[in-house]
Amino acid sequence: MDRWGSLGLERGRLAHFLLACALCVLALLLTAATWLPGPDRLPRGVPLALLLAVLLVFAAAVVRSRFSAGGARLLGPGNDGRLLWFVWDLPAGLKWCYAVVFALTLLGLAGAGTEQVRTDAHGVHYAVRKDGGHPGGERVVLSDAAYDRADRAEIRGFTAGAALFSAGGSLLVLVAASTDPSERAGRDPRRPS
Repeated sequence: MDRWGSLGLERGRLAHFLLACALCVLALLLTAATWLPGPDRLPRGVPLALLLAVLLVFAAAVVRSRFSAGGARLLGPGNDGRLLWFVWDLPAGLKWCYAVVFALTLLGLAGAGTEQVRTDAHGVHYAVRKDGGHPGGERVVLSDAAYDRADRAEIRGFTAGAALFSAGGSLLVLVAASTDPSERAGRDPRRPS
């Protein structure tokens, strides 16, 4: 059986883990790109395609962790905080990676836009702001610069959220691969120490 370090990832789980990590890195790079100066060159479908791929990988990780012994032990009822101890016992480099990803996604989500912007058939950029005075909201025309800022902020929210789900999916794959500490030590977990 091919294992990856102390994490105990077999080939299928390793591929799933690395795919989730690669999608996380891609999402963080796209989030960072929304802060770069210059015209927006990212097609609108790219963040949506990334989010779809991330959600599929995350859903597979949820299923994998749900139907595994490690998931039942760490995520099941009455787990007594075992998941926190599991995360605490991860290798230091991996914990730092998760901490950096979490901080960057929070930064990206904090810089995300709260209004949706659109362009009508005549090429006029606008945002719909909902307030108490107009049912359905008020249409506010935006300049090209304001539209670009709001559009980048909206994309930033999508990509930062995708990074967060990717990181969560990779952690769920590790949870699914986890074994009882007594099994790692080579002891039978049913026998008292």
